Order: sequence, then structure tokens, then C-alpha cells
Amino acid sequence: MTLTRRLFLATPALAAAKSAYAPKVGVQCYVFTQLKQTPEDFFSTAARCGYTRVELVPGMMPDNLSDLLKKYKLECPLVYSGTSLHEDAAAEKSMATALKVAEAGKRAGASVLVVNPDPKKGRERKTDDELKVQARNLNKLGEECKKRGMRLAVHNHDPELREEAREWRSDLRNTNPKLVGICADVHWFLRGGHDPVTMLKEAGSRIVDMHLRNSKNKIWTEALGDGDVDYRAVAAFARKIGYNGYLTVELAYEKATEPKQTAEENIRQSRLYTEEVFLR
Repeated sequence: MTLTRRLFLATPALAAAKSAYAPKVGVQCYVFTQLKQTPEDFFSTAARCGYTRVELVPGMMPDNLSDLLKKYKLECPLVYSGTSLHEDAAAEKSMATALKVAEAGKRAGASVLVVNPDPKKGRERKTDDELKVQARNLNKLGEECKKRGMRLAVHNHDPELREEAREWRSDLRNTNPKLVGICADVHWFLRGGHDPVTMLKEAGSRIVDMHLRNSKNKIWTEALGDGDVDYRAVAAFARKIGYNGYLTVELAYEKATEPKQTAEENIRQSRLYTEEVFLR
């Protein structure tokens, strides 16, 4: 008997995934750090643009963070920290710094620490032993986050994606899914030479957060919209797995971007695009 589309969608697993689909839209502060704006500039702009969630880096986490979030009716579910994890001596200090960021975020309501393991100097290839050390330290950091009632998520740029995503796949294979989730930077997958949906499928249920930006003709666009990354295909994948993590708009300007609109207009347009593609 031919399995009709209606019957296919009615299978228990897919029905459960469909019902679980509930992604949460937010905005990352990176482009505001590029523009040398203050935390309050970012919070007030995000609120005017219709966001209720923000993701922050240390420079955007002032001592009065909780008060500012309350003032602008914002939540901060995720905070971001760079880390150096492939050498144990440096990793101890780096993890201590990252956990301070996590604890500051937790006091303001954050439940996720996003980290990106630093590349080696000169973007040299990490050895197999260094990748083993890195995975072990990610597990260790994930355990420390768990003790604090938080979830660790590993972010990617493009150095991790060389050699068939050797480093990224090493982190994925050699860390404990119960301790280490994935913050998938969708455009960096593309810039690293990979199909974003293929990489998302590999990460699967471990995805905690997706960072969203796009490009046209390989140049980052000033606002999130249609372009080199097929975000409708990304949204179709997210629906299929019942994704209920974060969709974080993370705009960034490079030299060739040449923005013609204000950052405020760009993040507003980005929210509308994200909601159109992922929520309708």
C-alpha cells in the first residue's frame, strides 16, 4: 500500500515532533559591539524592535544587568564566552573565566553558556591529541555548567570546519550529549564549505541554539533575509525534528557589507524575516 503524505505525517514520531516545535526567537549583541554601542543602547533597541530575548557577551553584561533587562522587559537566556580548551594548562584558566560569565548570566536568568573553542595561533591544525584534550575539557566544562543548573553549547566558526569538519565532528563524537549541546552558526557552516542542513542533521537533537545571518554573493548582508543560505530549508529541518531551542539573530558587518540602514532597522527586519520563515 502506498503511504500517503497524510498517513506519513500522522505517524507517532512525526506527530510528536510537529507538536513539540516551538523555537524561541532572540537577538545577539555582536553587531552592536562592532558599532561600539553601550549595553543599554542594545537593550533599548532590541526592545523597540520587538525582541523579548537577548544573547550577550561579557562586554555587554554590566553590573546592573538584571535591572536593565527588567527595565526593557527582556530575558537573557544565553551568554557567550570564548575559550581555549586544547591545552590543559590554558584550559583551566579559560574555563574559570567562562564559568564566571556563566554565573553572571545565571544571576540574570541565563540557562545556557555558549562557548567557541579558540583556534591555534595562525589557525594551525590541532593535533589528534589536542582534539582529545579539547573534548575532555568540553565535557568537564559541561559538567560544571550542569552543577550550576545550566547547559553548555559549543558554537562554531570556520576553522573547525576544515578537513571535512574534522574538529567540529571530533567535538560532536567525543563529548557527552548529556553535558555538551551545540550552538549551530548556520552561516559559518556555509562559509566553512558545508551544506548547512547536512551539518544540522548531524547535530540533530543536540542543537540548543542556532545563530542566524545570511550573505549574498558571499558577503554578509546587513539584515537577515533570503540569500546564500536557504533558510526555508533550515526551517523545514527544524520543524521535522520538533526544534524547541533558540533562533538567535546574529548580524555582523564585514568590510564589503556597506550597510545602508541603521542597525535598529536591520535587527527589526531580521526579526520579521525569522518569524515569517520559522514561525508561520
